[in-house]
Amino acid sequence: MASAWSKADEREQRMDEKVNKVLDEVMKLNGISPSEALEVATILIAEEHKLCIFYQAPTNMKKQYAINLLKMK
Repeated sequence: MASAWSKADEREQRMDEKVNKVLDEVMKLNGISPSEALEVATILIAEEHKLCIFYQAPTNMKKQYAINLLKMK
């Protein structure tokens, strides 16, 4: 039972770290408000393929990608 709790704690910690990393990256984009950053981060976390695209995109394309995600929601 303790092992199951430990694994659940590890998964939760990894998810927290992932969310923080994504949110930090989105907050770096000029012109994206905090509420928009939360929306974009939520979309990216929920849809792994979009997160991969976001991370692979050059910096100058990330803002436009984030804006496009907000328009599609």
